[in-house]
Amino acid sequence: MVEWDGLENRYGPCGHRGFEPHSLRQFVPIPSPARWSEYVLRPSMVFTPETCEFHAPFAEAIRREQSWLLEHAEEDGSWEITWQWGQYPEAFPVVREWWKGDHIVSYARFMRVSRA
Repeated sequence: MVEWDGLENRYGPCGHRGFEPHSLRQFVPIPSPARWSEYVLRPSMVFTPETCEFHAPFAEAIRREQSWLLEHAEEDGSWEITWQWGQYPEAFPVVREWWKGDHIVSYARFMRVSRA
C-alpha cells in the first residue's frame, strides 16, 4: 500500500510542477461497475468539481458512474445505501434515511464533474 507521504514525495504536492495527475491511475483502483452496488470505492467518492486537475485519467470511470447513477436512482430520486449495520437495529432506519439524503447531495455534486 502506498501512503500519502510516499505519493507526495514521489510526485510532489498538488500543483507542483513535477506532479502528474495521470500517474495517480495506478494508485486509485476503481472497481468495475458490476460491483458499484456493493460497498466499494467509486469515482463519486473521490472526484468533485473542485478536483478537476485529477479527472482526466479517470474520465471514462467518471462518465460510467454518472450514467450508472442515473440508471439506479430510486423513484423518489434517492439512492439506496450499500451497507447494513449489525448493531443498533432500532437506529438504522433513521440513519439509513439520513445517509440517503447525504447521497443525494454528494451525487448531485458529482454529476457536475466534467466528463472531459
